[in-house]
Amino acid sequence: MTRREEDIPEFAKPPNEVVIERKFDQDKSMFKAWIADDPSKMAGVADLDFKYFKVQGMIKDEDDKEGVMDILRKHMGRLKDIFINLSSYSAYPCVTVLDFSTFAAKTKIFDKHVNIGAVDIAFTATNFKAKDQA
Repeated sequence: MTRREEDIPEFAKPPNEVVIERKFDQDKSMFKAWIADDPSKMAGVADLDFKYFKVQGMIKDEDDKEGVMDILRKHMGRLKDIFINLSSYSAYPCVTVLDFSTFAAKTKIFDKHVNIGAVDIAFTATNFKAKDQA
């Protein structure tokens, strides 16, 4: 047996020349019925949410309540995105009190007036159903 002197020729499979270009067509997908959010749609979402709003027990002054509702209307699109993100890490489609408290801590809303106890009480109050409401 003799030793090979020449180099072993390199072999590589020739690349596939066919390039498939994919294009997303929403009308032919499972997202056909999806409609992008716009400010008028978010205003409708806010009004629907306010029908189930339980802030009456926490904010007595009508002007303060309207001020809170105006702020929520203004930021409804962003709040919806935050809720979807938060609930996706929680008990979707809900958010647990532990996850909400963690979110409150991460967003640094705690100060000398708002502590974890106040956030827990607010969360519990908004999720409480009296027997006559059930």
